[in-house]
Amino acid sequence: MKRPIAELRATLFAALAVGCGTTAKDDTPPTVVVEPEPVVPLPAPAPVTTSKKPAPPTSKLVGYQNVDGAVNRLGPATCSAEIPQPQCRGDESHQRCSKDSDCTEHPHGRCASGVGQIGTYCGCLYSCTKDAECGEGEVCVCGDAITTPHGGSVCAKAACSRAADCGDQPCGVSSYHNGCGRQVKLQCRQSDDACKSAAECGEREQCVAAEGNFACRGRTCVVGRPLRVEGELRAAPPTSRADWGRPVAWDTSLTDDERRRGRAHYLMVAALEHGSVGSFARFTLQLLALGAPAHLLAETQRAALDEVHHAQLMYGVASALGADVGPGPVRATAPPPTEPTAVLEALIEEGCVGESLGAVEAAAAASHALPPLGQALREVADDETRHAALAWNSLDWMLRVWPGLKPHAEATFARALAAVPPAPTTEPVPRLGILPEAELSAIRQQAVEHVVRPLARHVVG
Repeated sequence: MKRPIAELRATLFAALAVGCGTTAKDDTPPTVVVEPEPVVPLPAPAPVTTSKKPAPPTSKLVGYQNVDGAVNRLGPATCSAEIPQPQCRGDESHQRCSKDSDCTEHPHGRCASGVGQIGTYCGCLYSCTKDAECGEGEVCVCGDAITTPHGGSVCAKAACSRAADCGDQPCGVSSYHNGCGRQVKLQCRQSDDACKSAAECGEREQCVAAEGNFACRGRTCVVGRPLRVEGELRAAPPTSRADWGRPVAWDTSLTDDERRRGRAHYLMVAALEHGSVGSFARFTLQLLALGAPAHLLAETQRAALDEVHHAQLMYGVASALGADVGPGPVRATAPPPTEPTAVLEALIEEGCVGESLGAVEAAAAASHALPPLGQALREVADDETRHAALAWNSLDWMLRVWPGLKPHAEATFARALAAVPPAPTTEPVPRLGILPEAELSAIRQQAVEHVVRPLARHVVG
């Protein structure tokens, strides 16, 4: 992966040369040649064991049934409203609430302390005790039935709500952590499901509700600039529609399994690209609040349009591998933080780190993929490189306006680089741009060492 990393490094250093005041007299950006540091081969990852996970004991929870790790909903139950998250201390970096009574958007609000892409914060979490407290098409899933995002009971999308809804099959409950966040949903189990519980999957896979069936899935989340609200990933659920995807031609030699795995992967990518539109909209509001220069605002608006196009491309890929699909509604109601410290933290984690790694991974995937997909991924990689340059230039501007934030920037980089998400664990399909875990892990580590760390030293130091 020497070439994509070297190209990204050269492009971003060239962009930062302009941001640091080295513009030529005719206002034409100077040509900056950066010799890449040698890419040192990383040690081979430890062998992955394929031993099965031990099955958890059978549960006697009222309203639910847990048989050898397969959780099914029998019917409505009264759940606990408790949210086992620490109470807000009051010394967090960002305060969205100070007490539980501030959290009134939904029932059973709790002002809890958390750590996310904006650092430490006080934010509102919500629970439920019964289905009537949830929205249309949702039911209340008890926190002691299955793992939930905050550990308590949650409202979850439900294609079924009781055993009677599924004929002779159970109404299954799925809790899937894709590497970015956790999603709980309910769906009828089928006789041809690939699994009933995680014990039937690989060591680092989960048995989750996919499109119409329960199937084994590993981590699928890719790095980039996802939309997060108070630490929670917000992504649109897939829905049947034909007005989002752009047509993509495919090699007819793809196997059914390659199509299935490719569709699942690109549905995730499409949802994250779709969420990035909201992330850049939020960044626009933050730049306005900080009094940013016009060129940063213009590039941010352009980046949001890029993400609309990326989402269309990726939904088109997913549709070409199955039925037409697009995004459903996504909930992003929290106002964006506008104090410089909060903007800086999100900018470093989402932009400088996330976009930089996302650009080099898209370039690597493009080099393996079939021509129609490879061309689309190459376009995404070029745009993401531009978005990464926007992030680094925005950070450079902020640190020149608020030089006292430099120690905080150093600490944020240290935290962000220590928390780079692990590579996806899905089975690779190189000709669909889905690379092996070991290769992606190596790409991320090398991009961190030869791109992100040197740029951080350049900007912050």
